[in-house]
Amino acid sequence: MKDFTAVKASSRVAVACTPAAAFAYVSDITTHPHWSPDNIRVLKAPDGPPALGARYRTVGFSVVAKTDVEADLEVTAFEPPHRFVFVASNGPRTFENVFTFTPSDGGTLVERTISFMAPSQALDGLKAVDREVTLRRDKALQMLKERLEQK
Repeated sequence: MKDFTAVKASSRVAVACTPAAAFAYVSDITTHPHWSPDNIRVLKAPDGPPALGARYRTVGFSVVAKTDVEADLEVTAFEPPHRFVFVASNGPRTFENVFTFTPSDGGTLVERTISFMAPSQALDGLKAVDREVTLRRDKALQMLKERLEQK
């Protein structure tokens, strides 16, 4: 895209559970409010278990917008117990969330990568909130770890 820049950020955490257990929990979008620091609420969820093509509607706090933002989510990859991907869209903005689950030292390494296209002229503004976004992304994975290890 002209005048847009690809932005990608990853975080990871080691969790004392199986890849299958971590995948099952993360791929259930209705559990995300339990491990998100962004006050996410699921407004609409499909009937039945998570699956490829499942669509959700959520609302949660955006550090960049500094307000609650609604988003439409669609599961675009569902590969138990290794990989789960959903795309969150809010108007013209689209954020891809990729989760991978790798066996590691008797547990699981959970990695989350978020990528999106940002207007080039907005990059300075994004740099200003980058530290807070990183802290929140890392906190979400720590909260996920706590939840998974309670089970």
